[in-house]
Amino acid sequence: MIDFVLDILGFLLKVLIVMGVVVLPLVVLALSARKKGDKGEAAADEVTSLITVDLKKQGRKRHKLMTQSVKRADPEQILTKRAKAAGLSAEVAGLSAAAAAPDAAAQDAAAQDAAAQAAAAKAAAGQEDAAAGASAPAGDAAPAASASAAAAADKPKKGKKALKAKLEAKCSARKEFVSELAAKRAAGEFCPRNLFVLDFRGSTKGREFKELRLKIDAILEVADERDEVIVNLCSPGGMVNSYGLCASQLERLRARNIFLTVTVDEVAASGGYLMACVANKIVAAPFAYVGSIGVIAGIPNFRRVLNKYDVDYEQITAGKFKRTLSVLGENTEEGRQKFKEELEAVHQRFKEQVLRYRPHLDAAQVTTGEHWLALDAKELGLVDEIATSDEYIAARVALTEHAALKIKRKKQVKRNLVQKYLPFAGHLVGLLGQSKGRGAEAASLAAATRQELNALDDSSFMHLK
Repeated sequence: MIDFVLDILGFLLKVLIVMGVVVLPLVVLALSARKKGDKGEAAADEVTSLITVDLKKQGRKRHKLMTQSVKRADPEQILTKRAKAAGLSAEVAGLSAAAAAPDAAAQDAAAQDAAAQAAAAKAAAGQEDAAAGASAPAGDAAPAASASAAAAADKPKKGKKALKAKLEAKCSARKEFVSELAAKRAAGEFCPRNLFVLDFRGSTKGREFKELRLKIDAILEVADERDEVIVNLCSPGGMVNSYGLCASQLERLRARNIFLTVTVDEVAASGGYLMACVANKIVAAPFAYVGSIGVIAGIPNFRRVLNKYDVDYEQITAGKFKRTLSVLGENTEEGRQKFKEELEAVHQRFKEQVLRYRPHLDAAQVTTGEHWLALDAKELGLVDEIATSDEYIAARVALTEHAALKIKRKKQVKRNLVQKYLPFAGHLVGLLGQSKGRGAEAASLAAATRQELNALDDSSFMHLK
């Protein structure tokens, strides 16, 4: 009988293995084919399949997200919640009220009351110990058991007392910190209520304005003139319209009277400085490149190549200056002059933007298209302070009263069907591919290093591109 049962179990196990090896891949392939078919039908019906987005609902979700994030990151909210949970008095736990109207006499009285309560608790504890020692009979049958039980009962009390003492110390330190910030604000120093930090690493096409727009939308949901926004910017410039839009996104913060700081660790040139100049304050690392307030454009012309091979190129326009310069057609002096005028117009708008936010600059000196190291740019007025972004952010976090948040955009990771329905198999395939990729990457890196070492004798370390 046992052999029969074992044979049946072995047969079932074989069936499960066959299904796992054969049936599951077929199911995955079928689902993949079905998904492709659905995509084809959707593409065929693209004209009629419109999607609507509730902008008000989207705004409510964004506001809720930012409000909750600020509340969760607020050290005062966290400390107040812990203090109330530990059973501290309202005078100790109510940090906001104490910070809003600090009274030295009231604080001294509270400290005296706390000292008196501690002394009374000590005296009561001493009396209880004395009474316990006096009442213990000499001929008690189990003195050790009663002592251990009393010690076990006192342990949680001592833990709660230690926790309360620690929270009281944190609350008093928090009150002192808020009082120091109030004194600095009274002296004229700007100490932000909330601090928001975001990164911007721009390309020549400036497509990063989409992500920047989302971050600015989120910040404007909760920020006001009491807050500060730090933009860690790195960009060599690029397309005029894209970087003009990025600068306009930063202008939205200035329009709300929010203090804006731009930090530059590597480069903020051309379109990058078009964005940076909007800030109330520009902080740059010593060897960061700053400036390049100018406009450049270039276009190749293959007319001579076409003439060499007897190829004609026809270009028909409506409007005298619809096409000033052409890649394949013949360029005229009039077209070149018009193109130069267009560049000068853009340059003029660039200079107006810079001088509107930094009127103390010498336009004739800084708008020549040159770029400078930040140490030299500070002497020209293009930069306000020399420091790295890490140094500046750490200093501002230390002066922030409530929340300090860094705004990032979560990357959407696309998963294929194997990763979706067979996560273990997908993870295994990923590990195998990763190991192969690491080997190839190491080999290519070694080859590139050898080439660089061989070329050191023929090249200069200061060859900048």
